[in-house]
Amino acid sequence: MRQISLAERIGAAKVTSALVTLNNLDRIWTKSLEKRGSIAATDVPTLKALVARMDALLAEIPDEFDVVVRAIADNPDGCDAAYKDTLASHSLAVEQRNRVHQVVGRAGSLVALAQQASAGLRKLFPEEREILKEKLDMLSHGKGATGDLRQENCCNIGAGIMIGGLFTADPFLFGVGAGILLACDC
Repeated sequence: MRQISLAERIGAAKVTSALVTLNNLDRIWTKSLEKRGSIAATDVPTLKALVARMDALLAEIPDEFDVVVRAIADNPDGCDAAYKDTLASHSLAVEQRNRVHQVVGRAGSLVALAQQASAGLRKLFPEEREILKEKLDMLSHGKGATGDLRQENCCNIGAGIMIGGLFTADPFLFGVGAGILLACDC
């Protein structure tokens, strides 16, 4: 069993940070539009900047996450052991741990979950970028729109953050990713 390299851990930290930022920006986007469905004209420049940042993240994350997936595929036993150890020792409630284990089990393994998340990010993110631009255009012209990335992306983002938490040996990030998986009912 090979060790995860420092470069792989740094790459995982970078993509995990990008996923957390994307998730946070999506929450802001969603909450801003949730009640009103539209925005004030004075908020349009800020929303444009938010969408530009989300667009950049949606463009870069799939390639960066593929590096993590390859590292997991090269070391499935070590990654599965780290996953089981982290899950067993995490402060998540037993029911939550069981639900996270079911998500991984439905995928077949941690490697399979990472591969599914990667494929989902690669497939859905280009579509999501176009949807964001269309919604921004509608809002810029005084029309209503809803926020929120699609459900499938929520699951892929949660899986990516959880796996990134394993790579960076950060139980907090592992818990954040697990929490997203559970909140999105993945």
